[in-house]
Amino acid sequence: MTRHRRLGTSAYILVPVMAASALPLAAQRPTSAELSRIDSLIAADRLDPARAALEAWRTANPAGSGGIPGADRARAAVLAGRLARTWAEARDSYSSAALGYPVTDAAAEALLRLGQGLVIAAQTGQPPDAAPRAVAWLERLVSDYPNSPFRPPGYLWLARALVANGNVNAACQRLARAPAAADSQTARLIDAEKKARCGAH
Repeated sequence: MTRHRRLGTSAYILVPVMAASALPLAAQRPTSAELSRIDSLIAADRLDPARAALEAWRTANPAGSGGIPGADRARAAVLAGRLARTWAEARDSYSSAALGYPVTDAAAEALLRLGQGLVIAAQTGQPPDAAPRAVAWLERLVSDYPNSPFRPPGYLWLARALVANGNVNAACQRLARAPAAADSQTARLIDAEKKARCGAH
């Protein structure tokens, strides 16, 4: 198992699992429905079929071809990041979604996953600027996506990034501002982080 597979698994557990669309597959655009199917394959840990399906989707919908909404291309980039075999590949895919399609829902998820990967990388000290880069991505998430369901875990990981960057006081300030999380796991993690980091603050 590669290091990225471990990072990806950690991120997947801590990111709320949400349907990308409230519509049933039959009511979605064909390109969106196929991306939902790929998402389901990843959730079932069927990574090789998911990679093959995503490659087929990209072949059928090459960059620059018309008719594909930016939301679908951003979502495909995030899926590619989740399926990447190395952190470098995942980072590039997430950056593509976050910077190339900033007004899409997938951009918020990409920012969260970028921050998560960099916080974990900061624990190893490589690259040396991992912690401040994580702070930058995650600050963007919590500031620019006020209605995103990825915002509450964004505060959690922003606090962790700030701690890794040596700023516990700022981490506690962010945790105090964290909005209520829709899923109980994220809520428990935020509460645990507050108790662990901010008991004396």
